[in-house]
Amino acid sequence: MSIPATFGRRFAALMIDWVLIALPISAYIAPGPTLGDNFANLGVFGFEVGLMTYLAGASFGQLPLKLRVVDFETGAKPGIKQVLIRTVGICLVIPALITKGGRGYHDILAGTEVVKLISA
Repeated sequence: MSIPATFGRRFAALMIDWVLIALPISAYIAPGPTLGDNFANLGVFGFEVGLMTYLAGASFGQLPLKLRVVDFETGAKPGIKQVLIRTVGICLVIPALITKGGRGYHDILAGTEVVKLISA
């Protein structure tokens, strides 16, 4: 059973994902913030979010918060096309910050929704 995830939980999951990606890249690529770090972070972040969403239905940051990405119409695991659209939208940032009805535009464009799993 699931309910739509709140903005706070979705944001917390995003921050977990970003920190898990940014810290190792900043430590191994170059000390201090550089343009290369930013592009490396974004590339690895997009890869992690897309791959994990496709394989597990949730990113690393969403898993401990019991969040899952589902098809908005059926509630099933999203397909590869939905995952790609959603991941590109997240990486562009703007669609993820603009919401309608509690869903980010990246989710609306992809036909997905982030839900919180609840015990029955």
